[in-house]
Amino acid sequence: MADSKRVRQLGDIRVTALDDGYGDAPIEVVVNIDEAGAAALAKLSSGNGLLHPVFNAYLIETGARRLLIDAGAGVHMGPNAGKMLANLAEAGVAPGDVDAIILTHPHPDHILGIVDNNWNAVFPRAELMVPELDVQFWLRSDPSKIDNEYQRVETVRAQKAAAPYNGQMRTILSGEVAPGVTVVPLPGHTPGHSGYMVEGGGKELFLWGDIVHLPTFQPARPDASLLFDVDLPLARETRKQTFERAIADRLEVGGGHLLAPGFARVERAGLVYRIVPSDA
Repeated sequence: MADSKRVRQLGDIRVTALDDGYGDAPIEVVVNIDEAGAAALAKLSSGNGLLHPVFNAYLIETGARRLLIDAGAGVHMGPNAGKMLANLAEAGVAPGDVDAIILTHPHPDHILGIVDNNWNAVFPRAELMVPELDVQFWLRSDPSKIDNEYQRVETVRAQKAAAPYNGQMRTILSGEVAPGVTVVPLPGHTPGHSGYMVEGGGKELFLWGDIVHLPTFQPARPDASLLFDVDLPLARETRKQTFERAIADRLEVGGGHLLAPGFARVERAGLVYRIVPSDA
């Protein structure tokens, strides 16, 4: 039985936040910060120079269908990640039960969980659904023609992860991608980076992907970006607009890097923001 704090019921739709563990990243990946921001990051890294972003995926059960929003990092990003499958089992779902994997974007901590250590499909009958612009940018690009080293490496890994699903891949364009689940373009982090609005029983839950990577840091410094952002200025603008929408519409949100229980609300904090984890 999944932890009840990690479950949301929206009418007939059930959403479960699946913890996939965490990764390590040097503080140097955070850019556009002042001295005070650098000092705050140093404290956040506990003095070891490393940040430890958490990884989440989300199970959506709607009628007879079982969907995953993202799939975590799997076994390819260190010993502290790859817990998603165990938590999926705790929620009563086996890999063969999953009908579709809907990606917010194909970065490694979102797509590598779809393959095992031999790069074979973990979800044998699942459709892989990817936003159109990211299909073109990550999955259809020639890595040899990419100058940015990080993007070149991650393009290779994304294409290798998606390969077992080539006959089962669907491009997301717009509108409803599953009953009660609608795509919301959130460009900047990647060209096709998208969130998904889940609606049921008169309730809404906004799964916003990677609007933040560091939920205890970026809300207070929304101009701070990560080098993983393909378009840094656009990612910053999208982040601020998304914070404002979450506040104005009183949305509960879920995201790839939110702290436990994987759900939160955005509040205004003077001229900036804060993210408050929500238990219910």
